[in-house]
Amino acid sequence: MRHFITMWMVSKIINYFKKITNILLFFNMVKKVFKESIYKEYERYICDEMDDIEKSRYVKSRNFFLVTRINLNIK
Repeated sequence: MRHFITMWMVSKIINYFKKITNILLFFNMVKKVFKESIYKEYERYICDEMDDIEKSRYVKSRNFFLVTRINLNIK
Protein backbone atom coordinates (compact mmCIF):
# COMPACT_ATOMS: atom_id res chain seq x y z
CA MET A 1 0.00 0.00 0.00
CA ARG A 2 1.40 3.33 -1.03
CA HIS A 3 1.35 6.37 1.18
CA PHE A 4 0.55 9.61 -0.50
CA ILE A 5 -0.42 13.08 0.59
CA THR A 6 -3.29 14.80 -1.12
CA MET A 7 -3.60 18.54 -1.60
CA TRP A 8 -6.34 18.54 1.01
CA MET A 9 -3.92 17.09 3.58
CA VAL A 10 -1.25 19.61 2.66
CA SER A 11 -3.66 22.50 3.10
CA LYS A 12 -4.76 21.14 6.50
CA ILE A 13 -1.14 20.83 7.65
CA ILE A 14 -0.33 24.35 6.48
CA ASN A 15 -3.38 25.77 8.26
CA TYR A 16 -2.40 23.91 11.43
CA PHE A 17 1.09 25.42 11.39
CA LYS A 18 -0.32 28.89 10.73
CA LYS A 19 -2.58 28.59 13.78
CA ILE A 20 0.28 27.45 15.98
CA THR A 21 2.50 30.27 14.71
CA ASN A 22 -0.20 32.86 15.37
CA ILE A 23 -0.75 31.55 18.89
CA LEU A 24 2.97 31.64 19.66
CA LEU A 25 3.30 35.15 18.26
CA PHE A 26 0.38 36.29 20.39
CA PHE A 27 1.88 34.87 23.58
CA ASN A 28 5.23 36.43 22.77
CA MET A 29 3.58 39.82 22.23
CA VAL A 30 1.68 39.59 25.52
CA LYS A 31 4.85 38.67 27.37
CA LYS A 32 6.67 41.71 25.96
CA VAL A 33 3.82 44.06 26.86
CA PHE A 34 3.65 42.94 30.47
CA LYS A 35 7.37 42.70 31.05
CA GLU A 36 8.63 45.67 33.00
CA SER A 37 11.75 47.31 31.68
CA ILE A 38 14.84 46.97 33.84
CA TYR A 39 15.08 50.74 34.21
CA LYS A 40 11.49 51.13 35.39
CA GLU A 41 12.07 48.33 37.85
CA TYR A 42 15.24 50.04 39.10
CA GLU A 43 13.37 53.33 39.42
CA ARG A 44 10.74 51.63 41.57
CA TYR A 45 13.54 50.20 43.71
CA ILE A 46 15.24 53.59 44.15
CA CYS A 47 11.97 55.43 44.85
CA ASP A 48 11.09 52.85 47.53
CA GLU A 49 7.89 51.74 45.81
CA MET A 50 8.60 48.04 46.36
CA ASP A 51 7.69 46.09 49.44
CA ASP A 52 10.40 44.24 51.38
CA ILE A 53 9.85 40.85 49.78
CA GLU A 54 9.90 42.30 46.29
CA LYS A 55 13.07 44.26 47.12
CA SER A 56 14.88 41.19 48.35
CA ARG A 57 13.94 39.28 45.17
CA TYR A 58 14.99 42.21 43.02
CA VAL A 59 18.39 42.62 44.68
CA LYS A 60 19.11 38.94 44.00
CA SER A 61 17.90 39.16 40.39
CA ARG A 62 19.89 39.50 37.21
CA ASN A 63 18.17 42.81 36.36
CA PHE A 64 19.60 44.49 39.44
CA PHE A 65 23.05 43.20 38.57
CA LEU A 66 22.79 44.53 35.00
CA VAL A 67 21.50 47.97 35.97
CA THR A 68 24.10 48.51 38.67
CA ARG A 69 26.85 47.51 36.24
CA ILE A 70 25.50 49.96 33.67
CA ASN A 71 25.10 52.79 36.20
CA LEU A 72 28.55 52.21 37.73
CA ASN A 73 30.05 51.84 34.25
CA ILE A 74 31.66 48.48 35.06
CA LYS A 75 32.86 46.39 32.14
